[in-house]
Amino acid sequence: MPRAARSIKRMRECAFEFVAVVDKRKASEVTREDVMQFRDAIEAKDLALSTARNYLQGVHRLFSIGLSEGLVTTNPAAGIAIRNRSGKFADRQRRRPFDLPDVKKIYGLLPLEPEPFEWMFKLLIYHGMRSGEAAQLRVDDITEVFGVPVLRVHDRYGSLKNIHSQRDIPLHPACLSILDHAKNAKGPWLFPQDTMRADRFQRSAGVFLRTKVCLLDKALTVHSLRHTWRTLAREVGMPIAVSRAIMGHSMGSDVHEGYGAGPSLRLRAEWMARIDPINECGRSFTAE
Repeated sequence: MPRAARSIKRMRECAFEFVAVVDKRKASEVTREDVMQFRDAIEAKDLALSTARNYLQGVHRLFSIGLSEGLVTTNPAAGIAIRNRSGKFADRQRRRPFDLPDVKKIYGLLPLEPEPFEWMFKLLIYHGMRSGEAAQLRVDDITEVFGVPVLRVHDRYGSLKNIHSQRDIPLHPACLSILDHAKNAKGPWLFPQDTMRADRFQRSAGVFLRTKVCLLDKALTVHSLRHTWRTLAREVGMPIAVSRAIMGHSMGSDVHEGYGAGPSLRLRAEWMARIDPINECGRSFTAE
C-alpha cells in the first residue's frame, strides 16, 4: 500500500474514534474541550503510550489540514498532548526482551504456522530488525554484497524509521534457506502483501503470542525480539559500532564517532553468526 494511502487510513481511523467519543458531525463545531474529552477517553483505555499518542496526533493532523484548506478557522487540538503516566517505575509498561526459553517456545511452534509467517518470525529472531522492515522486503532484496548474503533494507517501496535504518544486514547462517523461499515467491515481494504487511503481521503475531505461545504479559510484543537480539549482542561482546550498524541505529553524535566509515560487511557478518538465540536457550534475561 502506498505511503500516502496508509496515512489516509490512519487518519480515518482516528476520525472514527474521535466521532465515537465526541458526538459532533461538523469539524467547525469541535471545541478545545471536545479534544480534551477525547484525550481523556484515550488515556482511560488500556493502550500503549505510543498508540494513545498516535490517536491524538491523528486528530491534530486532521485539523491542521482542515485549517490549511480553509475548512476550519482554528485547530482545537493544538497544544493538547497525552499526559505522562504517573506511578512507580516498576508499574510502567515497557517493551522488554523475551526470556530465551520463551524464544525457543516461539521457534518450536512456528512450523505449525504458514511458511511466510514462520519466515517473518525467523528473520526477526536472528537479525534484530523491525517487523516493518522485514514486511517490505522484496525478492531482489535477498542478495549478495562482496560475497556476503544480505537482507537489503531501503525505502524504495515503503517507509523507514530514519536514514540510519537503510542498511545491508548480513544473513544469519541459520536463515540461509530464505534464499530458496525467495526463489519460490510469487511476484516481487518476499512476503504476500495481503496478509503480511507490517500492521497485519503485527496483529496476527500478537494473537499468536497470546493464544498459542501463551505469553500474556503486554510488555512482550513482536518488537521484543529486537530487544532480545540486542541483549544477546551484549552477551557475546559485540562491539557497539557493529551492533548499531546491524540494527540501523546512528553511529553516535560525538565528533569521534563521526570520523571514518562504519564496520565492514564482513565484520558485521562474523559477529552476526555468533548470535544464536535458539541454541543458547536456558539462560534468562529476567532481573532477579
